[in-house]
Amino acid sequence: MQKGDLVGRIVGMLVFLAGVGILVFVFVAAYQYFDSNTILLKPTTPVSATSSTTSRLGESALLLFGRIGLLVVMAIAGSQVASRGIQLYFAATGLRRSTPPALPESD
Repeated sequence: MQKGDLVGRIVGMLVFLAGVGILVFVFVAAYQYFDSNTILLKPTTPVSATSSTTSRLGESALLLFGRIGLLVVMAIAGSQVASRGIQLYFAATGLRRSTPPALPESD
């Protein structure tokens, strides 16, 4: 095994573990967001006579959808990082993916 192969495999594994770490963070954050209603529906402005219930509800809904959107983006990013780490790891090992044999033609 060459030195470059070992370094590439180590870097690939570290990148993969970073992607898995991002995914774990996303799942923990999603669990915390959806487990506690006070975090999701807490208005950012104090309740006053001038703010209506409808506007506070709309603000809470936008905050909820914004957080869900961020979680989706973070999950996609984490899976992409993990995928690139695995690709780098296998590229460093020198193993090639074999192509499946061609299917015989039937008449």
